[in-house]
Amino acid sequence: MDTMLAKDHMTRKIVTLRPDMDIMEAVNILCKNQVPGAPVVDQLGNFVGILSEKDCLNAILNAAYYEERGGRVDAFMHRNVETVEAEDNITDVAKRLVDKGYRGMPVINNNNLVGMINRSDVLKAIVKCTQS
Repeated sequence: MDTMLAKDHMTRKIVTLRPDMDIMEAVNILCKNQVPGAPVVDQLGNFVGILSEKDCLNAILNAAYYEERGGRVDAFMHRNVETVEAEDNITDVAKRLVDKGYRGMPVINNNNLVGMINRSDVLKAIVKCTQS
């Protein structure tokens, strides 16, 4: 199982946001795609953070309180996000998901976002390994 890598079991097709995007546009994208959050990448594909539903709710409440329209994604996103390297083995990924209580983590290669890996991806990898 230690030879199975994150890059072989991650989800590659993911919704991403841009840091300069209007927060309401980001909210619409999250709602349209029915995702609870999304990685934020710059123009070069570098991973710069994550925007969650909670961040969006904070932005909306902030806007309502101050009677102004939202703002940019980079004003509300989380910047210090733990990531998984594409070459990390599944056992290490599973341990980090359990120890940190995360449902999923961004997968990066040379600081570029290449996918996301979540608990079910890891479970599927383990099942596949045990059936081989």
